[in-house]
Amino acid sequence: MSSTSEFSSSLRMIKSIFVPVPEELYTFKLYKFTKCFTKGGCTPKPRSGHRIVCDDANLYSYGGYNPKINDQNMGSDSYWQENRPLFRELWRLNLATQEWEKVSCKTIPEFLVSNAVALSGKILMVFGGTGFPFGVECNRDVFLCNLSEKKLEFKRLVTKGVPPTSGYGQAIFVDGQHFYTVGGTTGFEYSADIHCLNLKTRTWDKVYICDGKPNEPAARYRHELGFHCSRLYVLGGGTAQEVFGFDEIPCFDLRNRCWEVARTRPDAEHGYPLARRCHSCVQVTDDGMTSIFILGGYDSHLIMYDMWKLDLNTLQWYLIADHLPQGVYFHSSAVTPQGKIYTFGGINMYKTSTQRSADVYSVWVKIPKLKEMCWEALQHYCPDLKKHSMSALRDSGIPHEFLNRLL
Repeated sequence: MSSTSEFSSSLRMIKSIFVPVPEELYTFKLYKFTKCFTKGGCTPKPRSGHRIVCDDANLYSYGGYNPKINDQNMGSDSYWQENRPLFRELWRLNLATQEWEKVSCKTIPEFLVSNAVALSGKILMVFGGTGFPFGVECNRDVFLCNLSEKKLEFKRLVTKGVPPTSGYGQAIFVDGQHFYTVGGTTGFEYSADIHCLNLKTRTWDKVYICDGKPNEPAARYRHELGFHCSRLYVLGGGTAQEVFGFDEIPCFDLRNRCWEVARTRPDAEHGYPLARRCHSCVQVTDDGMTSIFILGGYDSHLIMYDMWKLDLNTLQWYLIADHLPQGVYFHSSAVTPQGKIYTFGGINMYKTSTQRSADVYSVWVKIPKLKEMCWEALQHYCPDLKKHSMSALRDSGIPHEFLNRLL
């Protein structure tokens, strides 16, 4: 049977099983924000200060904070009553079905705001963070959670050497077996020090402790990191009094263990991103070219809704034409392996005051493989795939790698 005949046969099978919802034709949209209309019997409450990660099938949200919740339904939530105004919880959003699920986990650390998180394979890594009141109790340990296990639990990683000072608002980047952390605050003092945890030997190394030498960056928190060609790029951030910009970016050369200043190139029409903290950032590699994207943020006066791209090969800035529907900060963003950014929660303006959000938005920032577009198109026309049996879906010709994303 020819490939065309096989395709036609599969298409007829799909049509016989699924009734497409009549709506506009599917089109792939690069750099176009879309609101995700999530569902589920239980969904996360609006929050800020949380962190998210993504794999190819799910988004995971850790922690968060909301001092303004007045929800009678939360009265029966013992974890909320014990930890309010912090969310001692882990949520999972299935990216195919758009269904939220609160994951059962009894060992979530009590440090739940302004952590730094990373996903390495199926291992969720949580570092730093604070309890409430902010800065009274902070974390200096790394906690690990294997997301592939049926019964999830967080385990403190036992390490050797001297770990960084306890704090929150740090930025981390994982490169192979090296776990880098930069900066952060105790709630009273700020830092730009660099530490590295060797994940193989589980040993901490003081990579660089700032002491006033030339090119050292100002101490800060709620910044983000980029990584390219053995260099760490420190993006934005600030203190309670100031925020830092993006025309000249602090850059640490890991080979020579010294700070440099990376002078970036402005967007031809819009110049540089405004200085900010509490923004989000993801790093994407496309055809060997590495870029970072920053979204939203805050400068103590303006809540931002823009998205910028920095090509780390050329240090060229680009303002992306589309933007978030409203300004947001203390939100969190992550990117799937296929190149789709998701952003969740944060603080935005409502009329004349701020409020916290539970909204999820997505945006493609690179062109994925054709099979990913086909999967997205199938979900567009048949949004209730999970209602059908796995055997029917399998018989329709949907590949296993995509069926597994429905689980």
